[in-house]
Amino acid sequence: MWANRNPQWEKRHEDSIIKNFCDYGRGATSLREDRGEVFGAGYEIFIVAFFIGLYFNRKRPLIEDTQKRKTLGQPIQYWGNIEQRGTRKSYPKFREYIFTALVARTDIDFIALEKGEMTSRKAVDMLMQTMEEYAN
Repeated sequence: MWANRNPQWEKRHEDSIIKNFCDYGRGATSLREDRGEVFGAGYEIFIVAFFIGLYFNRKRPLIEDTQKRKTLGQPIQYWGNIEQRGTRKSYPKFREYIFTALVARTDIDFIALEKGEMTSRKAVDMLMQTMEEYAN
């Protein structure tokens, strides 16, 4: 369920971070590195932001106005599943590392989940909130 989701991020980061470092919304081009855009998809910089937040144990809630948020356009299950381009290779292990970190850092009552006192949807919502807050 978690891998089917698409995390949100604040639109205010689009020009300063996402478009500055990624080919977000344009597809990969031969000019990408000439422009200093070392990341392909927007989720790649999101992963970096997530791990920075995680390692420094700093979370910041997303802005409450949902009109000022965006998604990355690709569910987590597809992150890193790219065809090999030049020296780039797929990196599906990142999804496992992120999920493991989220389980460790999110206060989910797994006993309540097992007993059916908490829905799987609620548990995934909590994981997503933790992920988005670390990246933010």
